[in-house]
Amino acid sequence: MRLSTNDDDDDDDGPASDAPGLKPVAEAPGSESCEAALGPRAAGMENVRRELEKLRLGQYTEAFEREGYDYWLEILKLPKKRFVRLVLKTSMSADHADRLYEQLDIQRKAMGIRGVRDPDGDDLVCVIL
Repeated sequence: MRLSTNDDDDDDDGPASDAPGLKPVAEAPGSESCEAALGPRAAGMENVRRELEKLRLGQYTEAFEREGYDYWLEILKLPKKRFVRLVLKTSMSADHADRLYEQLDIQRKAMGIRGVRDPDGDDLVCVIL
């Protein structure tokens, strides 16, 4: 999913995030975002950097890399408990964490990733269908 700051688009399907001016934009048929289009681990940290910058969260790029969050598809699949750990380890503000979580949810839905119950706990595990 791409985000747009195009203010000429009057078609408002609701806010894409708490970030003013960011709206999800439909991709052209056959195009995909994230590593799905690039192959496994093809873009690595560069893709994480690009996705964070789209969300105006580029200031966390170094922290993501330092803590080993260097593969966007894995970030998309993080269960909620591990997402909280990511937020703490990267010292992300609450507002920024909310923005990231909301956008991850939008991308998960667009990519067909859904949560299922982890049999060993109360956390969600994401799978691609």
